[in-house]
Formats: sequence, structure tokens, C-alpha cells
Amino acid sequence: MQHYNPLIDDEVKEAFGIPDSWKLRAQMDFGSIEAPADEKEFMSDEDRFKVLK
Repeated sequence: MQHYNPLIDDEVKEAFGIPDSWKLRAQMDFGSIEAPADEKEFMSDEDRFKVLK
């Protein structure tokens, strides 16, 4: 599930017959893996989160 890009709302509504009263919020991507994903670098939890007590 991915956040939805509102830039294509009109085209998606027209292509799939979606009523104007509906709000498009997310999309589910389908397909095949064309290439392996690259390695990701992650921030440490200490830098990413702040706990206040």
C-alpha cells in the first residue's frame, strides 16, 4: 500500500469510472520484480526518535 498521488486523480477516476464523491487515498501496486532492490541505509533509532518523559 502506498500513499496516493493526487496529481493523477482525474485520469484515474475517468479510467476506472470512480465517482467524484470518492476520495482516493492510497494505491496498491501490482507487478513483478524486474531487478533486486538496492541496499538501504537507515538512521539509528537514537537519531530518528526522541522519547520525552
